[in-house]
Amino acid sequence: TMSDKVTLSPYWGQGNGMEVPPLLSVAVPVSLVGLGLAWVYRRKLLCLAFDRVAAAGGKKGHEFLAGQFEPVHDEVFSEDLPVEGQLPAELEGALVRTGPNPYFNPVGSIHLFDGDGMLHTIRIKKGGEASYCNHFIETARLAQEKAASAPLFLKMGDVTGPRGMLLLMLSYWKKLLGVTSDADGTGTANTALVYHAQRLLSLHEADLPYQVRVLCNGVLETVGRLKLGGPDSSTTGAAAYPGPFSAHPKMDPTTGELFFFGYSLDVKPFMRAGMMDAKGQVTKQWAVDLPYATMMHDCALTPTYAVILHLPLVFEPKEIMKGSLPLTFDATKLSRIGLLRRDSPGCEGAVTDLNARPATVQWFEMPSFMVFHVAGSWEDMEGRVHVVACHFPEFSFFKDDASTKTTPESEKQRIFEYVLNPMTGEHTLTQRSSVQCDFPVIHPSRGTQRPRYIWAATFSAIETVAATGIAKFDLDLAGDEACAARIEFEPGCSGGEAIFVPRDQSGGCVEPGTEDDGWLLVFVNDESNASTGVTSSLHVYDARTMSRTPVAKIALPQRVPAGFHGMWLTETQLRQQLAGAKPLGEESSEATGPLMSHHVMMNRDSIDRFSIDRNSVDRARNERASADRR
Repeated sequence: TMSDKVTLSPYWGQGNGMEVPPLLSVAVPVSLVGLGLAWVYRRKLLCLAFDRVAAAGGKKGHEFLAGQFEPVHDEVFSEDLPVEGQLPAELEGALVRTGPNPYFNPVGSIHLFDGDGMLHTIRIKKGGEASYCNHFIETARLAQEKAASAPLFLKMGDVTGPRGMLLLMLSYWKKLLGVTSDADGTGTANTALVYHAQRLLSLHEADLPYQVRVLCNGVLETVGRLKLGGPDSSTTGAAAYPGPFSAHPKMDPTTGELFFFGYSLDVKPFMRAGMMDAKGQVTKQWAVDLPYATMMHDCALTPTYAVILHLPLVFEPKEIMKGSLPLTFDATKLSRIGLLRRDSPGCEGAVTDLNARPATVQWFEMPSFMVFHVAGSWEDMEGRVHVVACHFPEFSFFKDDASTKTTPESEKQRIFEYVLNPMTGEHTLTQRSSVQCDFPVIHPSRGTQRPRYIWAATFSAIETVAATGIAKFDLDLAGDEACAARIEFEPGCSGGEAIFVPRDQSGGCVEPGTEDDGWLLVFVNDESNASTGVTSSLHVYDARTMSRTPVAKIALPQRVPAGFHGMWLTETQLRQQLAGAKPLGEESSEATGPLMSHHVMMNRDSIDRFSIDRNSVDRARNERASADRR
């Protein structure tokens, strides 16, 4: 009994005169053994605890795993796709689109923005031959999870309520004990694409970009994660840019320069930015002083200025305890648009140095609003800066089932134009259309010049990213309605961002009257046939006439889940990103460089030979992936 006294056994140190209850003479060594086993299996126990806590929160957001959002798990390469209608003879190149596609089914909740990056490409060759390929981007995050055969990382959908706080703590311990690593970033590359310096980059604003590559026949592959600046990259003599890198950098079509930025929610400076020259080298970095942290998704560029959007989608950790995401729209704060002169001096040292000289930015303050996507920006003859964007009067992230929640009028995004006068500090903002729309695109040569035409995805009253059609806006139209024409998809069909492809793909100046001479390419999902389920096709529309009847339809061999952004690669760009661009950071095609890439450069002959065995390679890879998921 506990009242009896015994002398410590020799194991405990006989002769020291100490006495303990007999229960402890057994419990202590057993406890030590238990602690030893717990230490040995600490990683598995930590993962088990994380998964149990995540699963206890239910399946919030799982509508994004069904219907048109349902992930696909097979990587497919298919040639000689059936075409309805006639593909235009000038349409030669590749359409590439990225989006979230979870490799593993989530244990707990999920958000629309969660999911591993998956590329989908349609390769169109001269003569109207079309092929399809999809590919999981081989990020460092996905590599760790595939090695563990299970999801490991915290997701945006996890971070709500007291459970979210516990998951944040467990996620920290996962990193501390080596279960996960962020040494090579934790981004998913699932948001957008940019082609710059003969490299195709897939982007996610929480990480650095990943270089990907489209082979001659349309097969996709991952090259590796980008490194910017510093001695371990092709840009020597400049401080390394630590990231993150915006999902929407802006390129100057005239100079070939690329403006990029990144934001931090917890470490100053809350924004850092930089410029890359036409060869992909970092030439300048800026530290931007902000009074508080916000989510910053897009920006704009003119010949003189980089345009910064500091809008009140603020980081508020206390919102987690209320069951919401820590990013919340604060209507009590002003929206601020900043002008950063491109010729202003950058940091002399690291952009993250707290003593770094902050960039000089001219700020324009206006009533609160939110913007996720900018259509275009330019300077007029009087030196005023114009920005056209999709404007939310208010904004909130999805909280309920997005398939049934009706969007409040105050949260419908529409085309607005902001005019900023750097000389006087005055500004105006004007609504240009009543049409609810987003994912705007313009002619690729009009990046820093005034576009006449904008095309954007249109939406119904239901809160979702699935578009019901395409709208064309003409900024030359007088009055408050710039919408010139609309295309509505067939009943039961939905799409996403439509990519404008000009008829003249030489990349030169736009001849008068030809800015809308081209086609709109959009992935469309058809849910109207219950027996076949969701089927996907690529629609090609005439961007000038905006006829509801597609010029051509390409039937796809598998469903393409609803996603985010894409781009068109011309035949010239396809050749450049194959033959002209080395894997990032390499000095020669034989060098290994600082990246994880294990791919080798291929010439056209080797690429064509590679395509012969591609189907068998895909089958083997899919079998391994299915086994991993099981």
